Amino acid sequence: MVDAALRIAGERADAADPASCVIVHGDPHPGNALRVRRPRAGAPAGVALVDPDGFVGDPAYDLGVVLRDWSVRLLADDDPAATLRRWSHRLAAATGHDEQVVYDWALLERVSTGLYVADLGADRVARPFLDVAARLVG
Repeated sequence: MVDAALRIAGERADAADPASCVIVHGDPHPGNALRVRRPRAGAPAGVALVDPDGFVGDPAYDLGVVLRDWSVRLLADDDPAATLRRWSHRLAAATGHDEQVVYDWALLERVSTGLYVADLGADRVARPFLDVAARLVG
């Protein structure tokens, strides 16, 4: 799983185009999406992202993060890779990004988050991320 993630990370690095980079949120999970009282500049859909871990990166990066937190659903799935591909396709179609890039970021975020949380000693939290990642590359 780690070898596959490193290979994919290398592919993403090789494909990086500094001219197309944007400031990404870095952690756009549901807990960081708050409803505003009424749509406003910066939140035209009525939702604002808070608590950013912003950096300059691939515009599709945050889409992969959005797909990171569905471990319970993917662990119950007979074919989690096909499900994640469908989700990646839907996000790519809605945003104009490449489906494979969204899928790659989703996998990389799952592995990196799992390893990071495991390193903090929270194995129970880390395990679902890593179990799904293993099934995705296995």
